[in-house]
Amino acid sequence: MISPKELINMANGSDLASIRQILNKIIQVALDPQSNAVDLKNLIEADPPLTAKILRRANSAFYGMPRKVSDVLDAIMFIGFEAVKELAISQAVVDLFQNGEIHQNGYSRNSLWIHCVAVASCAKLIARRELRRYGNEVYTAGLLHDIGLIMMDQFLKDDFLRALRDMERNGRDIRQVEEEIFQFHHDDVGGLLLEEWNFPLNIEMAVRQAESPTMDQIEQHAETAILHIAHFSCHRRNLGYLEPIPHDSLLYQRCLWKFGIEERAMEFIMDDVEGQIQQMVEHDWF
Repeated sequence: MISPKELINMANGSDLASIRQILNKIIQVALDPQSNAVDLKNLIEADPPLTAKILRRANSAFYGMPRKVSDVLDAIMFIGFEAVKELAISQAVVDLFQNGEIHQNGYSRNSLWIHCVAVASCAKLIARRELRRYGNEVYTAGLLHDIGLIMMDQFLKDDFLRALRDMERNGRDIRQVEEEIFQFHHDDVGGLLLEEWNFPLNIEMAVRQAESPTMDQIEQHAETAILHIAHFSCHRRNLGYLEPIPHDSLLYQRCLWKFGIEERAMEFIMDDVEGQIQQMVEHDWF
């Protein structure tokens, strides 16, 4: 049986690793309070394919631009610095979720991408509305929290398909099946990959912990607790691929209590997340 380290070595020798350098740089700019629009523009425009993707999205009807923009600085001016940061992060990642061959038990790379965007958007809104933070860390962690599933899909396809069929036929949760077939879990290997890639520790820990955190992890890591709330909420609203994970309502409530977030506030946030995902679907973002 392949080990997590061997799987990471395979990822590092594949197209998965193509996002490492540019995404690390974008995250550095996104998390640096001293960074400015010119820093972001210069970083994006050093990667012409990324520039083209961002401008295509910025000019889509989703943003309702008053006129077509032809450079990144214009996009920053019209849709905002934070919005372009998010676009840069998401468009640096999106190719990983394209062109998968497996369609089983509600899983496809496209449905997984919808789920990850929904979780990232929810986590960002929690951070901004409830905690008065920018939320760049949890947005990034949300987009990447299932990168371990992409690794299994790409490099362990037969066993991954067997796992999906087992969950479908026998109604078992994903962690039980992963333990039997792989002897590791997708969130563990995803966290290991981000550690290997020298991502910020809070992003790595959130990816490792958010789906099935312990009480101690919730108390010690704010990003883990925020991402757990987002993951739980997006499952409850059936947004994208729904991993069969047993959800602990008390654990979810403990995360809300940690930040003093009311359930009604989460309903408003999730209404907005659902609306954003629906608009993205209508404008062919997925």
